[in-house]
Amino acid sequence: MQRRLDNMVKGSNCIKKGEHLSRETEFKKGMTPHNRGIRKYGNIELWKGMYLKDKKSTCKIGKEIGIDSATIYKRLKEEGVELRTKREASTLSIQKGRHIHFEKGNIPHNKGKTKENYEPIMRRSKKRERKDINEKNDYIIDLYLNKKKSQVEIGKMLKCDFTVINRILKENEVRIRPQSFYVIGKEGKRKGETYEESFGKKRAKEIKKKLVKARSKQIFPLKNSSIELKIQDFLTALRIEFATHKYMNIKNAYQCDIFIPVQEGISQKTVVECDGDFFHMNPDRFSSEDKIFKKSMTAKERWQLDESRTQQLIEKGYRVLRMWENEIKEITLKEFEGKLNCLIKAR
Repeated sequence: MQRRLDNMVKGSNCIKKGEHLSRETEFKKGMTPHNRGIRKYGNIELWKGMYLKDKKSTCKIGKEIGIDSATIYKRLKEEGVELRTKREASTLSIQKGRHIHFEKGNIPHNKGKTKENYEPIMRRSKKRERKDINEKNDYIIDLYLNKKKSQVEIGKMLKCDFTVINRILKENEVRIRPQSFYVIGKEGKRKGETYEESFGKKRAKEIKKKLVKARSKQIFPLKNSSIELKIQDFLTALRIEFATHKYMNIKNAYQCDIFIPVQEGISQKTVVECDGDFFHMNPDRFSSEDKIFKKSMTAKERWQLDESRTQQLIEKGYRVLRMWENEIKEITLKEFEGKLNCLIKAR
């Protein structure tokens, strides 16, 4: 250790190369590197001659001398040598025959050559077709149309790429199935059928569970409605903490409009629902058998669903405040505060 320390220059913090084998002698911030100021000078005149007279590139000079081309380039620049531009270097390379410059009108060397009649292309081709594939057209069509096998599955069976199968099917004018055919399950949910009709009861139950789980993580709608924003502003003004579109894990699971957790002045979890007059079908505007869309539920079914969710939330220990759109539009902050206080005191 003492020998290594003695190698350090007295009165300087410079340290020799390789003498950083302990914490005392390792290179630290502020020290002078061992190779500071050391440069490979070489024969600059020789480099100039090779670059200017022999018209060699910096890469070529570096390889011959054994020095990095960047060092050659930097030293020539320091010496005031006018270095060639990329365009000039490319032109010089073409003149010397190192690169073949392809110009408009020239005939490509591989024109008309394919992997069938040109060995280099055949070797490079990653999607090499087997000769016996083309002889199995009928078998491939049968697998695709009757056995309902996909192009990828047929390709794996015959040990070839699916693009080969796709080409054979198109050549034989076979209609290619859309991607939606394979979206869910083996054959996908067919249009106009329920999940039970397409997959059977057991499989349909599993799919629905997955869909419900995925839906619980989605925030919908993406934007708050104007009536929701008004109630949120009221809660902010009253300094009440709240969350929007929280997933309610009940029998008829859904995302509530506004959730108020337990906090000072509120001893029970509370849900505020801002029911739009159109989507929730306000009884003042809709009769029990009305529908907002052709295949949607009736107004009576919508009211029953909302009521059942309210009851399920109450059974789970929540307070629920439901307000119609026309009521929210006219309500003031003081009226909303009184309504919320009445709910808190009532239960």
